[in-house]
Amino acid sequence: MPSGSVKLEVVRCLFHVPLSEFDIDEIRKITMILGTQNIGVGNTEIVLSYIFWILTKLVNDRDSEAGRTFRSKFCMSVINQALSILRKNHQRQVDDEVEEWEKYTLSLSILNFLKFVSK
Repeated sequence: MPSGSVKLEVVRCLFHVPLSEFDIDEIRKITMILGTQNIGVGNTEIVLSYIFWILTKLVNDRDSEAGRTFRSKFCMSVINQALSILRKNHQRQVDDEVEEWEKYTLSLSILNFLKFVSK
């Protein structure tokens, strides 16, 4: 497994990839990351935040095959994962401002995803 900083740089890059470049296997890999993360360790919250922003872009993309694929094959599962991660994140006790900011950033990205997926 790559280190947290490598994962963070990868998702930062993926955020800027045109959605039309994503195929079903890449979408699957992105969504699988949601289930393998230990919230609160390293940069996990920020990595997950970027993933939820990418998924929000996919939800909103009505023109590309990637957007249609995400909505038809992965959306319901990701909604369930989002709610689970949001609950876990809310229950976490944090001790400093940096952790509080990371917790807030993750919650905001999930809530934004849920807002757009519910339209």
